[in-house]
Amino acid sequence: MTRSWAWLGAACACVCVALAAALSPGFNDPMPYYTFPLLEILHPLNGLLLAQTELQVEIEVRGELLGGGLHRSRVCVLMQPAYVPPDVVLDPGAAELDESCFDQSLNYTTFHVAGLVPGLSYALTVGLENDGNMVALSTRTFSVGSILLPGVDGRLSVDDALEAGARLHNARDRVTASRIYRYVLEIFPDHPQAQHLLGLALYQDGESEQALSYLRRAVQANESEENFHNSLGICLKSLGRVDEAIRHYRRALELNPMEVQASINLGDAMQSQGKWEEALKEYSKPGKAENLAKDATGRMCELIRVTDGWYHADRCLNEALERWPDEPVFHNDRGNLLANAGQFETALDEYQRSSSLGLLAGMLNLADTLEALGETQKCIDMYDQILGKDFDDRFHPRTRIMVMRATVLPRVLPSTQKEIDDSRDRFEREVEALLHNLDSLDKTEVDPNRVSISTAITLTAHNRNNRELKSAMGYLYWQLLYQRQIMREDYVASYGIVPLPYTQRSEDISRPAIGPRRLRVGFVSRYIFNSAVGLYMSELIPMFNREKYEIIVFAISQSKSMKVVKEVEAITETIVALPKDVRIAREEIRAWNMDVIIYPELGMDKTTYFVSLDRLAKVQAVWWGNADTSGVPTMDYYLTSEHEHENSNSHYSEAVYQFR
Repeated sequence: MTRSWAWLGAACACVCVALAAALSPGFNDPMPYYTFPLLEILHPLNGLLLAQTELQVEIEVRGELLGGGLHRSRVCVLMQPAYVPPDVVLDPGAAELDESCFDQSLNYTTFHVAGLVPGLSYALTVGLENDGNMVALSTRTFSVGSILLPGVDGRLSVDDALEAGARLHNARDRVTASRIYRYVLEIFPDHPQAQHLLGLALYQDGESEQALSYLRRAVQANESEENFHNSLGICLKSLGRVDEAIRHYRRALELNPMEVQASINLGDAMQSQGKWEEALKEYSKPGKAENLAKDATGRMCELIRVTDGWYHADRCLNEALERWPDEPVFHNDRGNLLANAGQFETALDEYQRSSSLGLLAGMLNLADTLEALGETQKCIDMYDQILGKDFDDRFHPRTRIMVMRATVLPRVLPSTQKEIDDSRDRFEREVEALLHNLDSLDKTEVDPNRVSISTAITLTAHNRNNRELKSAMGYLYWQLLYQRQIMREDYVASYGIVPLPYTQRSEDISRPAIGPRRLRVGFVSRYIFNSAVGLYMSELIPMFNREKYEIIVFAISQSKSMKVVKEVEAITETIVALPKDVRIAREEIRAWNMDVIIYPELGMDKTTYFVSLDRLAKVQAVWWGNADTSGVPTMDYYLTSEHEHENSNSHYSEAVYQFR
């Protein structure tokens, strides 16, 4: 089915084409195994900041959740600007609400939106109509990045600004081109292409040392771009660092065997070292690149996943599997796509195939999916099988796997009390064993926001005293991540650019710089704008006396576009939007020099949980958004009501503070 809309009039002609079988990103939180909405916008995520003027809108309709099923159903899509900068003038009628509806016959639908206006924030609403009644709504907001160049009328998209710079660069006007690249980096400091182009311009101007810094940052921001490695290799070779240059040329060829220039540059580097035969071999490679086509195809599918969306990536992987049916990486990658879409049963088949072909990542994903499906013992058995193998992995995963195995808990509540007690006993034994053997654990690399390390959220449903179990787990993580630093946060399991922290402050917060500084109190929450936690916080936080307290809310998984959320000013004077990246969130909170930090729902979100393991304020407290002790050793108080049981202290690792 194909539909088209003319959104935003002449200023923004957005053509939306519905495609079947779009897949969903990310199942990072511990909660998704319990409920799913009837209608959900899978992409964009709320608060997305786009560097492009195009967008893939992906929705999912779960008709099986509706009693009686779908009858004469339609999906209606509405989009309009939520914020228009004062310097942007839209054509008459462009800001009006535009709606288009179509018959709903497929569960997964994708729309390609083109022609978004740089600088605008948009509100996207999708509604599901069944038998003439609107039964579900899903909404998102996102913003489009823009660049203002001196002497150029209007805002440019990032791509248009870089294209203008590249034209000047090719015309040998590197001074003006570099100025444009720097303008882009002022707005998007981590934009890899801008870093790459500025580095090239500096290298061509003989500033190799300065160029090296930008080219390294470009590689770090997008390690899978072969041109970045090739340029970095050229710069390194000019500085006499030939061995390092060779490594980057080889990496460029790993990423793209057809990168002829990298082969030639590698041959030059080999020749400079007197390795004639190796140089000849490299010079002859471009004509034999088909031998590396499998690796190139896999990387191409990964790139398609990032740039074109899940549907196109799945099609790419299916085509790859038709050509190489026994390639474990392709089976694992397709399993990741399906698992992120919540299709665990189908993902399980792909992981089993990848595992049977010997891929470690496939084995780990198989274990995690078994746990998600409630097959707890099979999950543990899979981890045992993995740990019984000898494997070589650059991320040194053995300790990480041991922790993943130890913290497995039933995702589905066991049917008998004995099964609950057995799972708890096992959890306690395994965690205590790791604590007693910390000195023997090898260093490992992990991103705790992405890897399946438990926050033990399911213990809350056991109707038991969880103090000892959660305290042991919290102490184990604190030792691994902070005290002994056995787990290093160098492992990256995600794709794309992580949005930078963004601070929004009310205009009326200026106060005379006389007398003592107000006590600075922070709230760190994933759910500040939604769920029951957000509702309670929106009523509690405004009650603070602003003459005594400076309230700062750290909103996890938010971005700059949260400025369109009307609740912001109603909650507090300062809100800091933070990405779901433990390191970035932790260091940004630390920089605010907080006196008190309160975690409203600790344990329900992995980012906030692992951030909380560090001491980021003099006093740290947990609120009862998650009605259980946190077990985190850096938490000082548990904030609760006056109606706690008289023996409540025995249930909390924190000191209990009762509101009256």
